Amino acid sequence: IYNTALLGEIAFAHGDQTPEVSYGTHFFQDLVEAKIYPLPIYPDAPGAIFNEQFFHTAPNCLSRVSPRDEGLAAYIKVIDVPAASGGKFMCVVMDGENERAIGYLTHPRPDETAEEDEELAYSFHR
Repeated sequence: IYNTALLGEIAFAHGDQTPEVSYGTHFFQDLVEAKIYPLPIYPDAPGAIFNEQFFHTAPNCLSRVSPRDEGLAAYIKVIDVPAASGGKFMCVVMDGENERAIGYLTHPRPDETAEEDEELAYSFHR
């Protein structure tokens, strides 16, 4: 996770149970100390909008990024967002105080006065 700014952890509900994310673990503390923002994503939460198809159809480039970890590809998925989205980038805006975040795909901006961002990728409210 070298050079990572954000690590999203998707927690799908199974029956009446939703898996715990990494809060309170040593891993979570390591993320915070490394200034990596942890982002729990609960696609089954009321009001959540989650583009699950994007995550299923995007190729896993884990073996390209870390060939020695190729055996973990069933458990870890690394997505090259621009390659999987026709050159778009993922932007994420987080509000920790209100426990809300939104992620969306957008074309690179030539300057700060670019048009509004487009194609909502996912949004969640916990």
